[in-house]
This record gives sequence, C-alpha cells and structure tokens, in this order.
Amino acid sequence: MQRCQSQWGGCFTSSSAQADTNNQPQATSTVVATSALTSSVTNEASSAEAQSAIVEAAENTSDNKQQVEEVKTDTTTALTTAKQAATTTTTPENGWNSDRTAYYQNGKLANGYVQADDGNYYMFKNGTRQKGVQKWMGTYYYFDPTTYLRVDNDYREQVWQDGTHDWYMFGSNGQIVTGKYDWQGNVYYFDPSSYLKVVNDYRATEADGRGVLLSNNGAALSGVQKWMGTYYYFDPVTKLRVDNKYVQSQWGLWYMFGSNGQIVSGKYDWQGSTYYFDPSSYLKVSNDYRATERDGRGVLLGADGRALSGVQKWMGTHYYFDPVTKLRVDNNYVQSQWGDWYMFGNDGRIVQGFYNWKGSLYYFDNYTFLKVTNDWRDGVYFGSDGRVIDPSNTFSGRVINWFRNHERKLTYSMYGSRNGEDGTADCSGAMTEALYEAGATKPNEIYDTGSISPYLLLNGYSLVYEGQSYYNPRFGDIVIWGPKNHTTGGNGHMVIVSNMSSNPNCISVNWLSRGKKGAAVSENNYYWYWNTHGKQYQQVFRPNNIEKS
Repeated sequence: MQRCQSQWGGCFTSSSAQADTNNQPQATSTVVATSALTSSVTNEASSAEAQSAIVEAAENTSDNKQQVEEVKTDTTTALTTAKQAATTTTTPENGWNSDRTAYYQNGKLANGYVQADDGNYYMFKNGTRQKGVQKWMGTYYYFDPTTYLRVDNDYREQVWQDGTHDWYMFGSNGQIVTGKYDWQGNVYYFDPSSYLKVVNDYRATEADGRGVLLSNNGAALSGVQKWMGTYYYFDPVTKLRVDNKYVQSQWGLWYMFGSNGQIVSGKYDWQGSTYYFDPSSYLKVSNDYRATERDGRGVLLGADGRALSGVQKWMGTHYYFDPVTKLRVDNNYVQSQWGDWYMFGNDGRIVQGFYNWKGSLYYFDNYTFLKVTNDWRDGVYFGSDGRVIDPSNTFSGRVINWFRNHERKLTYSMYGSRNGEDGTADCSGAMTEALYEAGATKPNEIYDTGSISPYLLLNGYSLVYEGQSYYNPRFGDIVIWGPKNHTTGGNGHMVIVSNMSSNPNCISVNWLSRGKKGAAVSENNYYWYWNTHGKQYQQVFRPNNIEKS
C-alpha cells in the first residue's frame, strides 16, 4: 500500500482496493472488445457462405465426405468463439460487467458514492469498490474491507501504507467524528485536527469553557477528579465539568465547585449567601469563625454554613458582621438588626466603658452596651451626642480656669478686695468674681459663704445635696462647707470640683498656705481636703444644664 505524505491528503486506498483498481478493464480494452465483436459477426456471415459451397461440392464426391465433415466442425468452432467474444466484451450501460470486475454508471466506469444494482451504496473508483478510510464530499468515511459497505457508529482501525495503525470513530451518518461523542455507554473526544481519540487530557466542548476530562483509555471521567493540581467535578450523566455548584462526590461528601470549575476553598458567595470552605479538607464550615482578611476580620458561620450578619454572640462576647460582605466590623459604630446602636472595637468586640473614636471620647454602658448621653460615668459627663464634654469649653470650665489663672498671684485675705482686684482674695469673694467672669449675671455685692446661695440659684445651679456623708462629687459642683445655716465669714469655706474622675480634685482660694504671699490658690483632692476640715456639713450646688456648664 502506498501511503500519501499526509495521511489525510486524500490517498486512503487500501492495498486490496489498489489491486482491484489495477485489474479493472480500461477504456482501451473496451474499444478492442468492440472491434472484436464487429469482426466476429462479419466473419460469421462469410463462413456460412463458404460452408454452403463446400458442403455442396463435397456431396457430389464421396471421396470428399470426410473433408466436408472436418470443414463443418472447424466452421462451428469459429462461430462459437466469435459469439463468446462478443458476449464477454459487451459494456453495460449501468451495472457490473460480466465478470464483475468493473461497475458502470451511465455507460462509464463508476466513481464516487453510488447505489449498485443490489440496492447497496458503495464507494467506487474507476468502477472498483473501495474499502478503508475514504474521502468524500469534504469529509471521511470508512468502508468495510469485506462487505465494502459504509460503516456507521463504530470505531475502526486503519492500516496505512507505512505500516502504522490508527483508529478512528465514524458516526451514525458514517462521517468521521470530531469533538465529544457518545458511544457504547461512554463519552469520548476526538481531536478535530488528527481525528484521533484523546486520552489523559481535558478538552473544552462548550462555549462557556466547560468540557470533559479523558482517562487513559479515552473514556470521559465523572465525579470528583484531580487535574492540573486541583480538583474538578464532572457530571455522571453528561460527563461535562460542573461549575458554580455544590455537589455530592462519589464517596458521599459534599463540595463546592466555583465558576471556573475548580474546587472552592475559603470564602465563597453562592445563591445569595456567603459560605466558607476549609482550605485543607474543602468541606463547608459551620458553627465557627474563620478569618478571611489579612487584618484578622472574617465571617461567622451558622449551623447550615451560611455566614451570619448583624450583632452575633461568639466566644462570650458580641460582634457585628456586615449585612453585605458578611465580614466582621471593627472600630465602628453601627445599628443592630433590632435598631439599637453599638460600638465595636479594634478587635471587633462590642465596647464597654470609655472608648476613643474619631478623636472623641465616649462611654458605653457595661450592661446594655449602649452609648451614654447626657449623663455622668466615672466622674465624666457625656453630652447629648455621647461625646465627653471638654471642660475648657463649659461654664464650669471657665470658672475653674479663673482659679488656675490666678495661681501664684493671690494672697489670702478677708479684708482686702476679696475678689483679687488688689491681689488679695478669700474663698467666697474669689468664687463671686470667677462666676461673673465666666458668664454669670453681675453680682450685687461680693458675696460670702452665707449669702452666695441665691446668686448660685439665680445663675442655673440647684441644691442637689446637703449632709455630712460622702457624696459622689462631679465636675463643676460648687460645695459650701460649714455648719448648717451658719457659714458666714470664717465659719464656712467653698470649693469647685475641678476634674472628671471617680476621685476628683477641687480648687479654691484657701488658708492652707497660712497667708503666704501669692499662695492662696491651690487644687487638692476633694476627700482629703474635706477630711482635713473635719468632714463638715456640705451644701452641693450643681449646674442645671450640666452639658452647658
């Protein structure tokens, strides 16, 4: 068999087909046969006339009888040979010649895919039936070497002229198969260029990139399969790669396969929910927290594996998870699913107590976790927006700052100006001046500890406590010490609470320096100072508008 340089160059004639072609009658043979037929008919007529003359002459002579018989025999033999020659070389219009060495169509040797007189179609070349792989109408077919019939839906071997053997698949219409093909309960893939069966490889068959993974015998695999360093899942029925779906493996466990078909690990969004798949086992994680971001934030997975959102309790505290990303929220003030607002810290935990956020100090209740507003916590007052009140921006702060600004400038005296104008002051005179300069109404006089109470009430203070027990001093409180209703002159003393602490200080003009020049103003711990005064009776005046004060 002479194999062409390219096996698909059109030379698919097998060795037996080549032999059939060489033995078929040629056009010149047909011409010779026709001439012989004409010659034999002419000779037959001449022989008849000669035979009649010979017979007639011989019958007149007995000696010539034997000769006559011989001549008659020779003539009959010649006629028979001529008739046989005429019959053998007759060219049919359609069909086989007499010895079935060639098939004719419309008086010519048949070529192409032709229906013979037995009703079957055969591939002819110069009147000879072909077998093996044959090219016809732009594609390839296979014809059985024994029956010469076209082979449909079968996998056949082709022996090439160089001795190599290749196998090809021919489909239900006889055409050579390319691409994905179902055969005998399995799915195979045949290369569109070489037409050979593909093994140990993945081939895309769909427009979206999905395809089949071929085993070492070419049959498409199904279920979970490892390929190119990761895992994929192939549908047991179609054998196609499965994308973006949660499926059960052949060993019973469930896995998620992503939009590119690869097995999923880590956080993954599917059907409106977020899940997390363990990077080692690839199994869906439930009832656990998994970090997914470099800063430690992550997702909290519920019993069904779905990532939770909103405020959630975990490991003895509370966290907040974003309703969209499902990630833990850090260092932010957010609204819960039930409407209340909470602060979550740098580690995501819900905040209790003091917390600095965006440059301001807030306080969150230890039991409700809610932001404290318009209230005190640990000696600190928080305003209507929850931010700690800056003392320097309040009325009480201005009163306190008057004293601080006069440190080392005043000498204690009950007989001078009393308000610092001449460099001397006492406790009530200094308080009157400090209140006035901070924004209080103009005083009618320089009050003493027994007469200043109405002035305090007139300027937004209320009497909130009286007694000799410990009380919880708050920033801005003005406290008068001394016998009840007998605090005039040297019987009484007054201070203002000067800082926001659970153990606060107070500031005043006082006699602690024993009249030392420039040392009348001092700031001391409230409880210590009160104890040194014998825990005297206290009248506590507190600003009505604490935030403003």
